[in-house]
Amino acid sequence: MKWKILHECKGRMRLHLNKPRMSLAEADQLQDYLVALPGVRTAAVYERTCDVVVVYIQDRAGLVNGLAAFRFDVEALAEVPANSPALSIANTRKSSSI
Repeated sequence: MKWKILHECKGRMRLHLNKPRMSLAEADQLQDYLVALPGVRTAAVYERTCDVVVVYIQDRAGLVNGLAAFRFDVEALAEVPANSPALSIANTRKSSSI
């Protein structure tokens, strides 16, 4: 995945994801991935701006390699949980049209 480094100082990096939009599910998936990377202390994902702030304690090269390897899991994003608000709205619309 392509990223643009907006700002960085020792142990902190602010990035922009080259993507026009990001859903909440994509933001959650990205944050889970970043927090699981070795050496990452915290990660904040801003879905409206497609920006990310990562605080890390290991070397920069390991973080950059981890960022370059990231891909969104399309299959996991396609799954809609049973208690999802989107699903309940769709069911309400179906029952009201009968």
